[in-house]
Amino acid sequence: MDGRTTDNELLHNPLQDPLLAQLRQRPFAAGRMPSERQLAFIAAGAHEARRHIARKRRIRFAWTGAVLALVMLLIGLAYAYEAPGGIADRHQAHAMGLTGTIRIPLGRTPEEAVEKFRNFGYMRVVHREAVDGGMLLFVKRDLKQDSTDLQIEFVRHTWLGWKWGMGGGYYIGHSTPGSTVSGEKTLLNYMSLPHFPGIRGPFPLLFGELTDPSVASVVVRVGGGSPGKLEATLVEYEPGQKLWFVLLPDSSAVQYTIQALDREGRLAAEKSFSDQRDMGEVKIKESSP
Repeated sequence: MDGRTTDNELLHNPLQDPLLAQLRQRPFAAGRMPSERQLAFIAAGAHEARRHIARKRRIRFAWTGAVLALVMLLIGLAYAYEAPGGIADRHQAHAMGLTGTIRIPLGRTPEEAVEKFRNFGYMRVVHREAVDGGMLLFVKRDLKQDSTDLQIEFVRHTWLGWKWGMGGGYYIGHSTPGSTVSGEKTLLNYMSLPHFPGIRGPFPLLFGELTDPSVASVVVRVGGGSPGKLEATLVEYEPGQKLWFVLLPDSSAVQYTIQALDREGRLAAEKSFSDQRDMGEVKIKESSP
């Protein structure tokens, strides 16, 4: 024997393997396996993480549900307020001095809202003016020849669509551009709409049409808490056809004075009135030939 260990001997007597004997002397298996206490600590941490995630999910779901419930509540309140015959319509009927309530339909557009409420057989919108809270529509109905008519309608914008708010109009016969009656020539016509307590809208206001091309501008003088003059807005809605309007301050009061000015800024004609619902014409006397 030469003192060497053969592979066959190591197979039958593994204790003679010096490397295996050395490994058996080291706590190899014990050092790589966590203890029961460590396993419990790891399990507790994982459980707490799952609880934290679940708690965050519950909070998120609760907030989402609360927001959805609030949105549904707001939609319900908006519908109850603005629906035809709803709270807003009852308030408007009361402000207009009506008993009971009215049913103001909703429209997808300002024009549709007016058509549904007014039930005009025919109407032609010649101008739209955006104002605070909605839209002003200037409407021609072309009632008769050799006459003029103009309607103004304020339409509110709501969460549910467009809704008629207030309006009015006039019809004046035999008021063609440059017409002369009894030695007088009509320069413009007008209508005044006052502020209606309890009704929202851009009131008071004055509006009308120019009936003579010599008029270059229109000025309105007002009294009350904000006395002074305001220049009207002129709109050419068709070639040679112009309308005018002016939104007055809430504190303005009659008497009102409408002035028609020529291209040089000179006063051509004026008219004063004290009725907040007045309508008529501003005329000038024809000079003798």
